[in-house]
Amino acid sequence: MTNQQQAKCKAVAVFLSVLAFGGCNQDESNTKASPEARYALGRGNAYPAEPISESQRTEIQASTLTQRQLAWRIVEKVVQNVQPSAGAGFQVPRFTTWYARNDFERWFQNSYALLTPEERKTRAALLPAYLSRGESAIVTQVLNSPSWPSDRLDYWLRTLNSREKWLGIMGTARALFSPAAAKHLLTSYKQINTCTPLATDNETVSCLEGDFPSDAVIVKAAWHRHGLNMPLAMFSTTGAAMTQRMTDDGQSWDVADRELLTKPENPGMMITTNGGASYQLTGLHIMSKESKDWVWITLWWSDNPDEDFGADRPESLNGVWSNYKMCVVTDFADSAQDQEELNQKYPTLALALAATRDGKKQSWCSNPYLEKGKNNQKTNCIGCHQYAGTSELSDQIPSSASIPDFGRGRILPTFATDYLWSITSDPENLREKIRARVSFHDIYD
Repeated sequence: MTNQQQAKCKAVAVFLSVLAFGGCNQDESNTKASPEARYALGRGNAYPAEPISESQRTEIQASTLTQRQLAWRIVEKVVQNVQPSAGAGFQVPRFTTWYARNDFERWFQNSYALLTPEERKTRAALLPAYLSRGESAIVTQVLNSPSWPSDRLDYWLRTLNSREKWLGIMGTARALFSPAAAKHLLTSYKQINTCTPLATDNETVSCLEGDFPSDAVIVKAAWHRHGLNMPLAMFSTTGAAMTQRMTDDGQSWDVADRELLTKPENPGMMITTNGGASYQLTGLHIMSKESKDWVWITLWWSDNPDEDFGADRPESLNGVWSNYKMCVVTDFADSAQDQEELNQKYPTLALALAATRDGKKQSWCSNPYLEKGKNNQKTNCIGCHQYAGTSELSDQIPSSASIPDFGRGRILPTFATDYLWSITSDPENLREKIRARVSFHDIYD
């Protein structure tokens, strides 16, 4: 074997080792989902969907209160406590058991390897049995790692002696995919592998094997580091504050109303990572496919949680979840007809929502901890996400001269990635994970 061939084999071996085990001494506690975390959590906990019919969609759109009640129910299901596989005595919110980018990468690696070289050459389908075996492989992967002998793994599990540590084993992963969402992405690997972002004036070609199933949910989180004397940016969402934000010269979410210098009495959901760092969940996007164009929900932490966007929060969302406010959209249009009832039941919420409504009756929803950049305080989730899979940049859409109304209205006839930025855009960019594995086998099969 020549020196060049030896170097090539060594590079392949290192590549496989890193993919399989994430490196021997690599600290993945803050930003990545590690194999040991997946072992501890087990398989992702399935989301109990309640699909919404077209007639129900019409009813929901006609009532702000009905729409918000639906959103709070979805939040309750997403954050419902469940039992992790190895977490006797501790429970975690359902969404924290879901799959991060690194889980997805390992899952695809193991499932794709089950195809024969000829099947990989023709991009054969990943059958449900292959996906199930691939999922089992990532759950038990750490058991085959020389870096994790049984005594070390047992010791690590014993160190998870608090709820915050269990919550923190997935680290500060930005996006998490429910089992159904992850499986649909894996099933669509052939389309995703060849998917190329298109200009918005071109005919859109789907990057997926059809639409996502109704039990597909994706969440995106924002975290704030505790313990380093880092003040937390605070945002007022009263009617008066939102009126100012929505004006022509209104400040974006990049500018806080004030800063919180001390740790609040109820900081909301807190996690402690493997490295001992403490983080507060400040924002959480929730995309639920229970409706045809998804239900778009976003939560943000507040030290004044029972006013405006938190005034109607149900009592069942208590404890760590009692300090979060929420907005929701289910369509591009805002066709609510229950303004008077809203005024009577929740006057502060009515004022805040009135401030966000425009003359074109387009919907609004924006999170101060997740929507940064010029004019992002004026847009909605669904309008921005319609451009996923195109050449547009998500943070520039609300300020683009070529996109009207800060991206709030519907422009595109179809949606290449069924509204998901994470398929073709950083930081997740699942397409690149798929392409890397497919290209590797194309070379070495």
